[in-house]
Amino acid sequence: MPHTQFHRVPIGTLCRHFFRLGWSGFGGGIVVLSQLHTLVVERGKWLSEREFLHTLSLAQIMPGACAANAITFVGLRHSGVSTALLVTGCYLGPGFLAMLALSVLYAFYAGLEGVRPFLSGFSAAMVALAAAMAVKMYRRAVKRHWQLAVLVASATLPVLLHFPVLEVAVLGAAAGLIVDTVHKRQRLTRRRRRKHYRPMSVRPFPTINPPDETGSTMVAALALPVLLFPIIPSELLSLAGAFLRMGVVAFGGGFTVIPLLAQEAVANQGWIDARALADGVALAQITPGPLLLTSTFVGFKMGGLSGAIVATLAIFIGPALLTILAGKSLHRLRHSRPLRAALRGLAPAVVGLLF
Repeated sequence: MPHTQFHRVPIGTLCRHFFRLGWSGFGGGIVVLSQLHTLVVERGKWLSEREFLHTLSLAQIMPGACAANAITFVGLRHSGVSTALLVTGCYLGPGFLAMLALSVLYAFYAGLEGVRPFLSGFSAAMVALAAAMAVKMYRRAVKRHWQLAVLVASATLPVLLHFPVLEVAVLGAAAGLIVDTVHKRQRLTRRRRRKHYRPMSVRPFPTINPPDETGSTMVAALALPVLLFPIIPSELLSLAGAFLRMGVVAFGGGFTVIPLLAQEAVANQGWIDARALADGVALAQITPGPLLLTSTFVGFKMGGLSGAIVATLAIFIGPALLTILAGKSLHRLRHSRPLRAALRGLAPAVVGLLF
């Protein structure tokens, strides 16, 4: 059976498509993932269904916005680290601009009574798209009875026992490793009994060799804040530190950052009050892009345009760099049988989390 060949796409094409995706991605998360699947699998043929499942699995277990992480990984797979950061910025740019404009309007016309009726309509559309996306991924991710059991468990554990997303993902990967170990021992036993034992070969991931620029790009990304440290006001440094911490611990997507925002921005720092934070979350729901763009609203309330830029960069840069590091490790370990076994368990767990 022929392996899927890597299809390289020009960087300009990637940026153009992800910029458009940024403008059309109302509802964030599952809506963008559905559109991303249509773009990179069905229309563009940039990734196979199996590669997209691996991308979705990695994006889900990383902190931050799942859709942004997936786009970061797509950029990494195609042209390396700098392209990964570039296409992530292209996707987030439209949502940032829309959120910034609404933040300015909110400063002059406080209150959201005129837009609240639209929120319920957006919520219903998100539910419908989530169901369609989950059905598509189910057909690819679930091939065995044990994978169906993993999917059901991952869909029910967060609801019944309040399991965090990361723990559900770890349990799914562990199930894949356990099943693979049991099956491997059974196969070895049968072969030895028949005296025809030969070591099994492992089919690798499709060969992908983007430029290895991880070190230089990561150093540049980390060195820039250090170089700007002497000229950045202390208020913005405090803002950047707070949102950077929130970004790297926001496992489970945008809604997990809301309690962190309430604790840090409202209770600890007093940058905004609880009503303003609720309005910021509502605005993020009716603008394109992930819910983490609430950071733009909070940053603007605290420090104007510079505050909005700093808060947005800080909350997204941590997850993006972690996704790049994880993606590089995934590429280096693509021949690893344990990794492939873990992904077979992780894929249905991720699909279950979509329900």
